[in-house]
Amino acid sequence: MKKKQLLVSSLVVLLGLQILISLLATKVWAESPPQIIWQVTFDEFEVRAIAVDSNDNIIVTGYEYIAKYDSAGNELWTIEYPGPGYADFRGVAVDSNNNIIVAGEDGSPDDDVLIVKYTPNGTMLWARMYDFDNWNDEANAVAVDLNDNIIVAGESDQREPPWEERWIVLKCDSNGNELERDIYSFTYNHDEANDVAVDSNNNIIVTGWSRVCGGFYPDDQMLTIKYDSNFNRIWLRKYGTVDTCYGVGNYANTVTVDSGDNIIIAGYSEELDKEVIKYSPSGNIIWEKDYPDMYSSAITSENGIIVASLNEIYKLTPDGNQIWKLDYIAGYEIIGIAIDSVGNLIVGGHNSSLEGIIVKYGILDRPVCYTNYNFKATGPFYNYDMFVRWNKVPASGSIYPAFCFGFQVGQGGYIGTQLVGSSKKAIFSIWDITEGSETAQPAHTNCGRFGGEGTGAKCIIDYPWQEGREYRLRVWEAGTDDTGEFWVGTIYDTVTQEETVIGLIHLENTGGYTGYGWLTNKCSTFLEYFGGPETCFGQPYSEVTWRGPYANHGNFLANSAIVSYNPCPTTNVTSEGRPLVTHEAGDDVQQTTPAGKELWDQETPIAPDLIVQNLNTNPAQPKAGEIVNITVTIKNQGNGSTRGATFKIDFYKNLSSSPEPGQPGDLTWSVTDDLIPGATKTLTGTIVYDSPGDYQMYAQVDGNQVIYESNESNNIFGPQMIHIGVKPMPWLHLLLGE
Repeated sequence: MKKKQLLVSSLVVLLGLQILISLLATKVWAESPPQIIWQVTFDEFEVRAIAVDSNDNIIVTGYEYIAKYDSAGNELWTIEYPGPGYADFRGVAVDSNNNIIVAGEDGSPDDDVLIVKYTPNGTMLWARMYDFDNWNDEANAVAVDLNDNIIVAGESDQREPPWEERWIVLKCDSNGNELERDIYSFTYNHDEANDVAVDSNNNIIVTGWSRVCGGFYPDDQMLTIKYDSNFNRIWLRKYGTVDTCYGVGNYANTVTVDSGDNIIIAGYSEELDKEVIKYSPSGNIIWEKDYPDMYSSAITSENGIIVASLNEIYKLTPDGNQIWKLDYIAGYEIIGIAIDSVGNLIVGGHNSSLEGIIVKYGILDRPVCYTNYNFKATGPFYNYDMFVRWNKVPASGSIYPAFCFGFQVGQGGYIGTQLVGSSKKAIFSIWDITEGSETAQPAHTNCGRFGGEGTGAKCIIDYPWQEGREYRLRVWEAGTDDTGEFWVGTIYDTVTQEETVIGLIHLENTGGYTGYGWLTNKCSTFLEYFGGPETCFGQPYSEVTWRGPYANHGNFLANSAIVSYNPCPTTNVTSEGRPLVTHEAGDDVQQTTPAGKELWDQETPIAPDLIVQNLNTNPAQPKAGEIVNITVTIKNQGNGSTRGATFKIDFYKNLSSSPEPGQPGDLTWSVTDDLIPGATKTLTGTIVYDSPGDYQMYAQVDGNQVIYESNESNNIFGPQMIHIGVKPMPWLHLLLGE
């Protein structure tokens, strides 16, 4: 016996190759075929049929052998049918207890239908033979219904002239006791059932072919019959030209049923170039497509359709449009396909030397969901806030929920949390940064460059996030100067009310590059598995809830959604290259532990700092009822500009204490100017005090904290006292001669 060979793909899924799973999502089918995870070859027998059990173990059969492999491609056992006689197994299925049923024909002189049932560990439970009028009988396919009843489909051949062939279907209970049978023979007595499937109502669908014109040039049509669970025929459909006697063949080789009980048959047609047909549950043709010479089929979790010829595998949308085509292993023919619980594609076949092969491919249904938010703000945005809560956290894994953001120029980046093994982390990253000099490398031990989907900058910290607790992820432009832009990523614990800086990334002005610009509405969330597809199926279930995003510090943009992780990504993302970065503004940035301590401290932060410079009234001592002119002057005393962001200034004519952040004033102005460092802005308005007395005036700049400032605690001016005098009486004016 030859040694079995197991080949494992070296594919590695790199950080940032995301599955984007978000609210308000539009599904886009992945356009590239899956890659090989592993393949195993053996020489005991050729593969004639393949199935997968609930534990994703793989069962193959052919002639006298049955073999079982685990999901990693390791052989669990191989057994040979003990007789009497030989067995030619052509179909395999698995019941609800993972028992294995194989069907074909025995080697007795009568060639009867043979069904054998095995336990999951390969122990034979029973073997039964079924005769149809002493003809040569064989099963071509087997299926199991929801009650573990067994259905086989095949043919019965007459041993002597006129050499008739008949369509046969047999139903047995789980112990092999015959329940029903159906024999179909059309006018010309050449009919064969090639495959069988069961829908969600235990209806049975059988497909094959039937001769419709005899003589020297017989015509054959595809034939599909739907039975109810009691074996009553619900409908019968033939497909192909009727009675032309041109010697045209149309043969259905495979049938499968989607989650809506629609029926897909596929096969071979010499005349119509329509080899894949989709029927409704009532038997009406939904569509018919040209994918030639199909022998195997399967349905993905998203009702995508997989069909295979002897050498090629196609993935189709539910509408029958081709998504991709995949060439099988050179030198081997495809005999059967199956899909495991994760969505990996399993393909069995053999070569001309009748050596068997099993190939496991990556996940088929990798729909990429992009969030299309309906923004209430018009943008551009200078900050994003997104809230995330882990609903289900496994003990360990490699799973990343994160929020993607985009710039007016360039790809953007992401900010989020991570589970790496059993460690919990937070990450802030900007993609597609061109390789730089050593001076561009960060001194910060938790920041660095990455490659893969491009080059970029990332900062990662240990962060003890907890299941069931909500965290705010924040991206801000911290400021700009003549060297470039500074972007900061933070995470805020809504319970402890502690905000932690993940990192500060400096996008340098190099080679004519002058900045990424503002944040845009290109935002989305993802829940990503970080690892190779060979370990994807082992990742535990995870679930998070996203709330937001919010832009410009408070504008609510979208609703919340719960998203869960199961499949893993495979598609590579190419790099367009972006400019040089460093991760801090200078060597004066320090890092401490993340447990409630400040994570960064800049002596000269590159950010605006808005203050109210002065507050004046005219007249200085007004009377009650008199119009008072108010003048408020604000100043940017920071080192970064406001970049034209819209913020407000509020004036309060009388408060007993300082205004709250965001508290509306008696006068409010909006400013959209680009206040560069040192710039001032003067605002004017009028008010009236109705009663005499002493009043406390206040002014507040950017009370809603739209602008990310180096100092957020100096936005309030006051109190400033004003005395309002008594309004003169009219008769007093007369006495004074006024």
